[in-house]
Order: sequence, then C-alpha cells, then structure tokens
Amino acid sequence: MEIKEIKDINIWEQFASNYKPNTFLQSWGWGEYQKLSGNKIFRLGLFDNGQVIGVCLATKIKARKGPLLYCQHGPLMDWKEPRQFEVFLDELYNIGKNEGVWFIRVTPLMEDLPHNLTLIKSLAFNKAPVHNIDAQITLVLDLSFDEEILLQNMRKSTRYEIRKAKKAGVTVFRKQGKDALKQFYDLYVVMQKRQRFIPYPYERFENECKAFVPLRQQEIFFTEYKGEVLSTAIINFYGQTAFYNHGAAILKHPKVSSSHILLWETIKYSRIRGCRFYNFWGGIAPEENKKHHWWGITVFKRGFGGKQVNYIHAQDFHLSRGYYLTYLIETFNRKRRGL
Repeated sequence: MEIKEIKDINIWEQFASNYKPNTFLQSWGWGEYQKLSGNKIFRLGLFDNGQVIGVCLATKIKARKGPLLYCQHGPLMDWKEPRQFEVFLDELYNIGKNEGVWFIRVTPLMEDLPHNLTLIKSLAFNKAPVHNIDAQITLVLDLSFDEEILLQNMRKSTRYEIRKAKKAGVTVFRKQGKDALKQFYDLYVVMQKRQRFIPYPYERFENECKAFVPLRQQEIFFTEYKGEVLSTAIINFYGQTAFYNHGAAILKHPKVSSSHILLWETIKYSRIRGCRFYNFWGGIAPEENKKHHWWGITVFKRGFGGKQVNYIHAQDFHLSRGYYLTYLIETFNRKRRGL
C-alpha cells in the first residue's frame, strides 16, 4: 500500500461519493470550499496494486487556539483493516510535522462502539476537548419508503403542522444565485439575533455555494406565506444522501409552521433526485437532555422519524507541546458554554 496525492476529480469522486455512509466533508467540493476559505488542503489517496482503496481529505487550519491538520469524517477506508489507517496516519504525521501544526484531529465515520474506540486509542489518539462537532450525533431517514409510509412514521404533531401549513397556503420554492444567498443570510441573521448564537460569516455560505453549486451538490429552499419569506434551508446532495446543512426561520407568523413543510418538501425533492437517505445533520442533543441548548431543534428533527446514529467523538493526535495550550483553551470554552 502507498499514499499518493489525487489531483483528478473523477478519481476522487468515484471513490468518495460511493463510500458508505456518504459524507460531503470528504468530497471534492469540500476541498474546494476549504481552499476558498484560505486553507491548505491535502487530497491523499491510498493505493494497493494501482487501485484506490481509501481517500483522506486533510486541511491545515491556522486557528487562534493553535494550528492543526483536520480530517473531517475521514479517512474513508475499510476500518476492518486497521493497517490502512496506520498508513494514512504515517503520512498525516509527516505532513503535520512539515507544516508545523500542533496536532492532528480526526472525526472518522466510526460508530461509537467499544471496539472502535479501542482501535483509535491503540494508535495514541485521545478524546478531543471540544463539544460534539461534524454531526457526531445525527438522525438519518431511510427514503426508500413511499411518501405515505414516511408520513405515517412521523410524529403525529409533525404531520399536523405540515398539513396545516399546506392548507394555509404556505408554498416552497428553490432559488439559486447571489440573491438567493443574500435572502438566506438575511433570515439567518434575524434568527441569530433571536437565539443569540455565534453566527457564521456571510463568506462561509458564499464559499460553500461557489464550491458545491457548480457540482450540482447544493440547493437553497425557501417558504413563502402571504408574500413573505419565512424560512429557508441549504441542502447538500452527495452520493445517495441529502444533508440538511443549514437552516433559518423567522417567527413572523408563529401559528403557521413553515419550517415543518419546508423540511418535508426537501425530503420529497431528495427522493425525486434519487437519494436513498436524508441526513438531518448536527444539532442533535445527546440522550434525553432537555436542558441542552440543542433540545428544541432536536425535538423538531426527531418528529420526522429517522434513526439516530452516534459516531465516536473527535480524536486528537498531538505533535507539539503547544497542543496542551489548545487543550486548555477548548476545555475552558466548552465548560463556559455548559457543554
């Protein structure tokens, strides 16, 4: 087995888009997004007898808390063959040393099971001091059932809100371009001020749009009621999965739940596109913690059904003593937020 840089989008996507479970955080488009954001990326391919058997998109991030090499949802490989990960780790170690980063962080798509944790720890990784990142806990809805079955599997109140919004005249439409992105961000800012969370800058959404739209892997949806736009969602499509990537809503007409019908229409559209799964992405509170600040969005998403999937927590491999400063900063920030 050997590691080679992959420069051909077709070679990369042939493997990454067919890997199960799907993740756009290891897609070619996500690499383009990282470059647009000013980060240096490494597209690594694991080859055996000339065949690609694994890929790993790693990003060098110059964070204020310390520089790191970040591999989100990767590497994509056969986790039943630990030697493959060891080969990737050797390469990541060399890159990390050459780039002067303090640590390597991975959030692999491995379910939170004892034998998976044992494997990661055997390679000198430690649990990262951050809260859940990269949709560590998510809900995945199987779209292979027909619409009536999907509706039946929802919470009764969710079905009611969808039908109520439809009867009231709420419509859902898709829109692309700068105007659509600005319209999305305007609603996002209103929601941010109401909920008082730390917002993403406009450039974040703009760069995602530039990276994914040309590849036909992202669309923006809106709801309209009595001439006003009430809610919006950015949906990513990769492989056989649709991802509820970003969302926003205003409370102009609280008696009409535009968010329920918006999500339902994106689910229906995903089926039309041929998607087999709908990933509700992050924002899922662990267990039944009603005091968690994600509890409201968790209740909303769970109303649509789906299976909860828990992936192992982010893991760090430190390369420098500077990592201990990062550890202290991230631990302090997590505890300050009560997480």
